[in-house]
Amino acid sequence: MVLRHRRAVARWALASGRPVHRDALAAIIGARADSLSAPADLDGPTAWVGEQIGELLWGDISSWCGERSARVPEPDDIARTLHTYLRYLSAHRLLAAGSDPVTLLRRAIADYGGDRGRRRHPSTGRRVAPVVPIA
Repeated sequence: MVLRHRRAVARWALASGRPVHRDALAAIIGARADSLSAPADLDGPTAWVGEQIGELLWGDISSWCGERSARVPEPDDIARTLHTYLRYLSAHRLLAAGSDPVTLLRRAIADYGGDRGRRRHPSTGRRVAPVVPIA
């Protein structure tokens, strides 16, 4: 069940041009499956709330990888893949009633520190433009 779900997400991500990291996806879906009453629940709608994002990023994924003696994927890979996974769940109507909106869930990734690699717009940088005297 978990492997089939993971493959479906990966195929959708590739077809949609969304970033997906294989190891990060395995850790996210594996940790999520462990938190459900049955892994088969991944085939139907599941509830997601913002607080779960922090637990997933800072505890569940590390625990899941540790139990399998697997390397924990890089935080940026996890963040980008989790963004893609949430989009997949939304596109396939797999977010159960009572879930937070996808925008709030995606914002929670950044709030919990999982999206530190985002590039900022150049206008928000702190570098000052050089002043060149006009002759």
